[in-house]
Amino acid sequence: MKITIIGAGNVGSSVAYALILREIANEIVLVDINEDLLYAKELELTQSIAALNLNIDLLCTKDYT
Repeated sequence: MKITIIGAGNVGSSVAYALILREIANEIVLVDINEDLLYAKELELTQSIAALNLNIDLLCTKDYT
């Protein structure tokens, strides 16, 4: 299942992390216009995925089209 989250702030990144922990989606897309915030959250979430040894694709982008 692919889930897209609009907004990479505290709520959006927490939702993404919860999805990762529960292994609900095999693909998560995080969309935000703030590229610096996106990069930071992408780094945190990909490290979490690797530490948990999960097979989840994470895409972080500012383009939602």
